Amino acid sequence: MTELRAIVSRISTRERLSTEAARLFAERGYHGTSIGDLAKVLGIQKASIYSHIKGKEDLPAKEVFKNVKTLTDVPATRLLRTMQAFTRSLGVSCTHCHVAEQWDSEEKEEKQVTRDMMAMTRAINDDYLKKIKALEDDKPSVNCFLCHRGHAHAGEELRPPASPAPAR
Repeated sequence: MTELRAIVSRISTRERLSTEAARLFAERGYHGTSIGDLAKVLGIQKASIYSHIKGKEDLPAKEVFKNVKTLTDVPATRLLRTMQAFTRSLGVSCTHCHVAEQWDSEEKEEKQVTRDMMAMTRAINDDYLKKIKALEDDKPSVNCFLCHRGHAHAGEELRPPASPAPAR
């Protein structure tokens, strides 16, 4: 047990913060995790947490996170808000696309599907909707929720219920 404590004491607070935040986000979602929750798990004051992440909020996402392939130049906080929007629009948790505590992993194909869907949405918004002159909205756009409506698979709520198996 003392060997374990020695190892844990060598892990920096910043590393522990990152690991515990990832664990709590996977368990409770981003909106379900507060700074107070993180502080409690780490055994530190809430104000101490800000000193570990302060200043990175506005850096490009590619400088803060590993393996970012889209939205690389947006501020890190915007990338997190975008991920939150995905979880709400699809009614899923972060681990739908990500391996918990291995956020840069490419193990789940859903991660690439999401990237491809982002490219599709961007093409619809930039290449098609902007060219339709008769639209009343001056900035028409589509987003994930338009099709997914809180379901992992688009149009899931529109499919007819499965027929019951025939009686034998």
